[in-house]
Amino acid sequence: MATATDKTKQGADREFEFEVVDDATEAPINLSTLEGIFVHLIYENLRILQKYSLVSKADFETLTIVDGPNGILSVKLQSKTTQNADLGDIFVEIKTEDDNGDFDDSTKHDLTDDALVTQIVRSVSRDEKNLA
Repeated sequence: MATATDKTKQGADREFEFEVVDDATEAPINLSTLEGIFVHLIYENLRILQKYSLVSKADFETLTIVDGPNGILSVKLQSKTTQNADLGDIFVEIKTEDDNGDFDDSTKHDLTDDALVTQIVRSVSRDEKNLA
């Protein structure tokens, strides 16, 4: 997880890697066994900056399972998203979904407590492209 000093400039590409662990045991959650995973990067006021999904869904970017058995996944925050992003802290919310016949829409589990990921900071060169 990032620290409060981790900064992302407007217009920059960033990749974030997360280790998903069980709160009670602190053991990694095997992501290979899950039917669905959602990751939301959100502003402090709960507005969504970017959404990611393990399966292809409209309006979601794709997330990558880096090491399923050890609970590691990654998401890419593209420059097209950060270019005009609001300045301030960005948090992550991770949910999983599995098939549970006891509930009408499977079962969704929150895996994070809106942990701080990065801080979007101003960049005067955010619109510059093709520097080579």
